[in-house]
Amino acid sequence: DTGQHYQLIWVNGGSNNITTVQEGTNYQPQFGVIAVNGTGNNIQQTQTGSASHQSFINVSGNYNTVAVSQNGTTANQGNYSSVTTSGNNNSANVTQTGAGNNANITLINAGAPATVNLTQTGGQSYGITQTCYTTACGTITVRQGN
Repeated sequence: DTGQHYQLIWVNGGSNNITTVQEGTNYQPQFGVIAVNGTGNNIQQTQTGSASHQSFINVSGNYNTVAVSQNGTTANQGNYSSVTTSGNNNSANVTQTGAGNNANITLINAGAPATVNLTQTGGQSYGITQTCYTTACGTITVRQGN
C-alpha cells in the first residue's frame, strides 16, 4: 500500500491482545492512536515505510505492556511516539529506526514499578517522565546510536 493510514482504537477491558501494523511504500504518513482502559493488556503497534510515523498510546490500568516499533527514512518528518501509562506494573518498549526520531514516554505508577525500554537509531530525541508513589520506581533503559 502507498500509506497515509489513520488508525483510532479504543478498548475498555482486560486481557486483550491488540496488534496493529501500518505499512507504506510511498511518502505518505502513518498515524495511529490507541487508548486502552483495563488490566493485563498487550498492545503492539508497528509502523513502517519511507514517510513519517506518528503514534499516540494512552493506557490506564495494571499489568499492561506497550510495544511500539517505527521504521522510517524521512529525515525532515521522522518518527514520533507518545506513550502514557497509569497504573501498576506497566511497561513501555519503544524502538525507532531511521532519521528524525522523537519519543515522549510518561509512566505514572501508583505502587508497583513500571519499566521503560527505548531504542533509537538515527536522529534521536526523547523525554521520559516517571511518577512513583512508592520507593520502587522501576527500570528505565535508553539506547541510542547511528
